[in-house]
Amino acid sequence: MVRMRNLLILGIVILAAYVAFLRIPSRVTQLCPECNVVIIMIDNLRADALPCYGYRFNTAPNICSFADKSLLFTNAFSASSWTLPSIMSFFTSLYPSSHEMGVTMLNTLNPNIVTLPLLLQQAGYDTTFVSPNQPNVGVYQGLEKGFANRFVVPNDMNQAISMTRKAIDAIKEANRNNKSTLLFIHTDGVHDYPNRLMSTPAQFQLDPEYVPPQLPDIQFTEDVREAAIDTMLEHLTFAAGSNIPIDTYRAWHKAIVAASTLQEAERIFLELPASDRDVTLSHLIGATLSDQNRNKFFEYMRHVYDDHIRRTDLYIKDILSQLKKNNLMRNSIIIITAEHGELLGEGGLIGHGTKMYNPEINVPLIMYVPGTKPARIHDLIQHIDVYPTILAILGKSIPDTLQGVNFRPVIYGDTSGKKNPYIITEWTDGWETKTIQNKEWKLFTGLENTDGTTSELYHLSTDPHEETIVTADYPQIAETLNNTLYDVLYAQPIYPQTLQPFPEWIDEEHRKNLIETGYFNRQ
Repeated sequence: MVRMRNLLILGIVILAAYVAFLRIPSRVTQLCPECNVVIIMIDNLRADALPCYGYRFNTAPNICSFADKSLLFTNAFSASSWTLPSIMSFFTSLYPSSHEMGVTMLNTLNPNIVTLPLLLQQAGYDTTFVSPNQPNVGVYQGLEKGFANRFVVPNDMNQAISMTRKAIDAIKEANRNNKSTLLFIHTDGVHDYPNRLMSTPAQFQLDPEYVPPQLPDIQFTEDVREAAIDTMLEHLTFAAGSNIPIDTYRAWHKAIVAASTLQEAERIFLELPASDRDVTLSHLIGATLSDQNRNKFFEYMRHVYDDHIRRTDLYIKDILSQLKKNNLMRNSIIIITAEHGELLGEGGLIGHGTKMYNPEINVPLIMYVPGTKPARIHDLIQHIDVYPTILAILGKSIPDTLQGVNFRPVIYGDTSGKKNPYIITEWTDGWETKTIQNKEWKLFTGLENTDGTTSELYHLSTDPHEETIVTADYPQIAETLNNTLYDVLYAQPIYPQTLQPFPEWIDEEHRKNLIETGYFNRQ
């Protein structure tokens, strides 16, 4: 009897252990040690501009079709509202005040910071960067150390496709040689929308009933000449955006500045590529439309913005098709996100890099991880969380220096993992605007309001569009959030930036011009 009782007890223990084992997700299914990592970053894309995030127009059928097969994070936030500090935080898992990267071109990452591409390169990965020559992406300021292959593509998605296809073909070749790949693809297709008012179609397919305003007929004036000079200065500053040699832009710039008559300046202006003329006139047209009727201007810019998302969606469609064609979906982590969003009339503003309202920092985050089920995840996620999470999925150790949270457990359905109780964003590394928020409250600090106030509290639960300041009604909540924000940031180590000189292609004359016009200054 005793022996039978012992056997029965042993059987119960074994059964209980087996049931418990079934409830624990298999470690094998939670690791993808040989996986490629493909990161697609769409500059300037706010989350709520996509139908899979609730937008009324079908701006991105291909991105959202991909999201239906993936993990979609509804509350994902960038580290900043403009590219340089945000993208550096994404690849370092550090807050902007820790990595200190907040000045275009004139500083570089502290050499003690190990970025995600550098860490994976050291682990044997091929690492490839494909992007237009956008100066704030960071490949001139420290990220280049991690990318063995860097392809600068024209700021034209149709031309970029061939280069992107070659990069995807290279993944398959590397896999044949038992090497995994990190591929980072960046596109300015949405970011470029304010520069394309001349070339945007008069009719918007997404909203055929919309009647766009009549674009003003701009005559060539001194204002046009000055705007054209600024356009050429950008080429000279960043050596970007065209297959035309930089010396040609130098000659155009010198000639249009020296032109003794407007007729001569206009002749030179007409020699510029159509895209440069579009940029120049779009800035002036935008200002004119805004002065005529600001609300209608916001509405028009929203339609232009939507149109550029739809164009970019076709580029993403080709990328995803090539990954599928090369049988890379089975062994690749694929991420679609943006380094910041865009204001389109909120707070009476348009653009980004301003106040860090949520349309500027609430970005799409869509992750495809082999072996996982599609899901919508509502946890608060920061961009600095992506780096440690990728390492966790790959089965690699996570450095203690990373400041983000590993959210791998929630990817596999485990809700007991560590979560973010709040989100912190910073304009840059200095004393400028910072925010802290959870799902109920959001606090802005470091403001310089005309009424002398330096902070604003919003009750997101009842005011999701951040329209009513309630600081005076809830001073204790504002104080608690403010103390939490600075307690967190002050507890983080600082990695001092390394200053670097102006790029060698900028001569003394252009350096002075750029400083005078505000380039390279904290704005």
